[in-house]
Amino acid sequence: MRAYVAHNVDENEDLLANLEIVKSETVAAQELAKEGVGLLRKAEKEKNVSQVKACQLVEEKTIMAAEKEKVEEEVVRLRHELQDPRAGFDSLFFFTLSS
Repeated sequence: MRAYVAHNVDENEDLLANLEIVKSETVAAQELAKEGVGLLRKAEKEKNVSQVKACQLVEEKTIMAAEKEKVEEEVVRLRHELQDPRAGFDSLFFFTLSS
């Protein structure tokens, strides 16, 4: 009977040791899961910031394209005035008469 009790005590100690190992592995897994969730949240936040910046850049590009078009139209107008100095003079003369 003593041999049986001694054998069961050894098995119980093995089970307790295994239980402690499983507990520590569970804690480590939970900590890793929390860390992973934190990293995912941070990545999502950075993604959102990048999307906002991209939208701002698209808006800036659109504004700059419109401004470029206005400048190009002004350049064409000024070139016409340089090619035909009288056209510029006529517009100046008309401006002074209407004032």
